[in-house]
Amino acid sequence: EGLPDGAEVQLGGLLAEVKPHIDRNGRSMAFGTLEDMQGSVDLVVFPDAFEKVRELLVADHMVVLQGRFSGRNGRTSVQVEQLLPIEKARETLADTVNILLPADVLRLERLEAIRNVCERYRGDCALRLHLDLEEQTRTVVLSRRMTVSASEGLLEELVALIGGRVRAWLSTENGRARRAARRSAGSEAPPAPKVPEPLGVTAFGPSLVPA
Repeated sequence: EGLPDGAEVQLGGLLAEVKPHIDRNGRSMAFGTLEDMQGSVDLVVFPDAFEKVRELLVADHMVVLQGRFSGRNGRTSVQVEQLLPIEKARETLADTVNILLPADVLRLERLEAIRNVCERYRGDCALRLHLDLEEQTRTVVLSRRMTVSASEGLLEELVALIGGRVRAWLSTENGRARRAARRSAGSEAPPAPKVPEPLGVTAFGPSLVPA
């Protein structure tokens, strides 16, 4: 609701139903339903996409998908383009690792410890430091020299530092930047109301967002 037809979306939830189908050209495709705590949405998997994701189209499995929103003829659905098992989705889709540091942690030796952990997990994701400063102010610093991997091991080691005082999470900052650019250029409709996070998916924010 509120998304333009053809908008890229990410969805996470339970594959509640999968119905195989043969199109008029004799090619395999599928229809289905994805459910989360807020409701359900119809899925359409056309033949080309079906060949890539058929092994993951299993009812009662938790998944994260990428696709395109369709609101034609007054009926809402998502055309599936990519499908990932829930346990692989965070590392595959994230493009930024975020680290939140309280003010009393901002000491040279502790920052060096964080840098040493990040050095062991080099990768393609941007690294953003969220610094809680005095007087309830926060600043965000993007590292220009270091990129890291979106691995569970990195997050666990960061959180374990300094008695759990450090917070770390993944996000998809590039998608947000593209949306902001399109809105400022006037080429995108206002964003849909924020949808609460779906079951088991905490890394990507809303369960249905334009990419």
